[in-house]
Amino acid sequence: MRNVLNVLTLICGITLWVLGLGIYLLTLYFAYVTSPFALVLSLFLPILSQLFWIWTILNITGVFLNLITIAGITWLTLAVLMTILSKRLKLRDATRIG
Repeated sequence: MRNVLNVLTLICGITLWVLGLGIYLLTLYFAYVTSPFALVLSLFLPILSQLFWIWTILNITGVFLNLITIAGITWLTLAVLMTILSKRLKLRDATRIG
């Protein structure tokens, strides 16, 4: 059981890293298409710019479940799952005798 939790935690961690990079690059692309100032802001304030672009795309298209929103929801879900899995692993290690 411990090996399964280790593998799931590893898969969640790798997926979080790759998905986070993809969301960041998508946000930079949206900013690049808009203006150089938006690109500079997106480079230094990634979380705020991601929320801004989710809000902007929602207002422009009227569609809540667009690409960046689905990616953000998936990232948050994986982050919660990885937190739960890593806490279970730490709890198992702490209660293990020997």
